[in-house]
Formats: sequence, structure tokens, C-alpha cells
Amino acid sequence: MTNNFILFDNGTSTIKSINEHSFDAETDVRSITNEIGRPLQFSNMKEEEYYIGSILEEKRDILAIKSPIERGIIKNFHDVEKIWNFIYEREFNYKSKETATFLTECLQCPKKVREKSMEILFETFEIPAFFSEKTTTLTSYSHGVSSAFIIEMGHGLTQIDTMNEGFHMKESSTKYERYEKTNDLINEFMYD
Repeated sequence: MTNNFILFDNGTSTIKSINEHSFDAETDVRSITNEIGRPLQFSNMKEEEYYIGSILEEKRDILAIKSPIERGIIKNFHDVEKIWNFIYEREFNYKSKETATFLTECLQCPKKVREKSMEILFETFEIPAFFSEKTTTLTSYSHGVSSAFIIEMGHGLTQIDTMNEGFHMKESSTKYERYEKTNDLINEFMYD
């Protein structure tokens, strides 16, 4: 049985991760940009190389940079797998085989994305346990309530959800996927 766990909060701009010690020390919350960089064609780097995290930031000028997650949904599993591996091994120095994994997902996340995430985590990383939950549910529970009206504003996605006794009210749940809409909502709520 393992005592290690990691939570991956896959955002549009960053992937935040915490481990079992994060509740004791704020230093165990990690956040890396949700990007993977590969050498530009004119550079003298090997083509198979890729960069993640602080090394990507150092070499940003000579890399072609892509984000594997768009509007809260994983679009490139090959690249997100590399980022998850980086977090397991470099950020926390964990063996994935000994680490239960918790994955957040946005509202209206397609079932096929959740299934593919589980497939990669169980088959490639050989994790011992898995759980996923919508970020709006976690927000509600983190405040100790099971009924709430939740507005989450992120870099490229704003989610609005209503929960009643732990159940999502689908007819009142929505997400705004355009960056401009998210900024408009932030300005409306913060400055009006």
C-alpha cells in the first residue's frame, strides 16, 4: 500500500500539482507552465529533445512551444504524458507505481478524455489508484458546502456551476471558452 499521492490540476495556462505533504507546507504545491518546447529547425539541438518547466523558460527563444491542454481539456496526450512524467520524477521525485493519482477536470469534460487519461496513468505510469473530479465540485467541498453557486475564472476558461446537495445542476452549468470572454467576465465582476 502506498502513502504517496499527487493531484494534477490541469489548467489551460499551468498544471498545478500537490502531494500528501502539501497540507502541511505551502512549499509542496508546484506549478509549471502547461507547455512543452521543442527545438526550432535552425537550432543545433537534437530533434528528439523537448523541454518542460524552468528549462523551457530558459530556452524559450530557441524553442517551438505548444500547450497540450486547451480550454481545460487535454488535446495532446503524448505531450501531457511527458509533463506528468516530469512532475512525478523531477518535481516530487516519486515513482508513479507507488503514487495514487487524483486528476481534476473541467465542466463538460468529454468522457473519452477521462478514459484516455486513465488509460495512460494506469498502463504507462502503472499507478496503484486513480480518482477524478470536476474542479467546481472541489471548490464547493473546499469551503465545506455541498450546495453552492460557483464561478471559477482561469486563464482561458470560465466555469459557472450550481450544486445542490453534491449534485451538479446541469441546466445551470456552463463554461466560457474564449480568453476574451473570461477577461470580460473578470472585469465585470472585479471592477463594476
